[in-house]
Amino acid sequence: VLFWNFGGLGIKEIMSNNPVIRYKLVTQNYESFGGMTWKIGVTNEAKEKGNTLCTNQVLHCYTNQYLAVLLNPIHANIKNPRLIEIECDTIIADDQLKQGCKKQQMIQELPLPVLTLDQKIEFAIRIARLQFKEKSFVIWANNWLNNIDRTSAAAYAARAAAYAAANAANAAAYAAARAAANAA
Repeated sequence: VLFWNFGGLGIKEIMSNNPVIRYKLVTQNYESFGGMTWKIGVTNEAKEKGNTLCTNQVLHCYTNQYLAVLLNPIHANIKNPRLIEIECDTIIADDQLKQGCKKQQMIQELPLPVLTLDQKIEFAIRIARLQFKEKSFVIWANNWLNNIDRTSAAAYAARAAAYAAANAANAAAYAAARAAANAA
């Protein structure tokens, strides 16, 4: 396991009612998504009522530096980001990828973690394995994670088997829906 425990935090951390240390990516000008500016010692606040992530109701953050970097492409997608350590008030939103709170204060800038291709692949495989249970995929994933077989041939075989299983499931669902429609 390359870094799956993320310093012992795991993918999900219990929500806290105390100020907690979290992480955030900002631009080279210390702005977060939406243009909020960050300075050491200054508290930023989401003033809108509510606790919905991906809105102006909360300020988002990550439980660790690795998640911030790994999820940047599908979240804020900040080009050439800086990593800042922040102190957050009560965590009021958590989707297991990012969290949200009403107030955050920048503590310091940290070096941006550099992740290897293997670490990124490991993260993707572990996330996919949480949802996708098709037997050939699970075998391939476990073999890759355990460094037993990381060949492209094994990956292509797992992909082909997964594709065939998905097509079979689609065909069965279509046939069942058609039969139900014909019976009506």
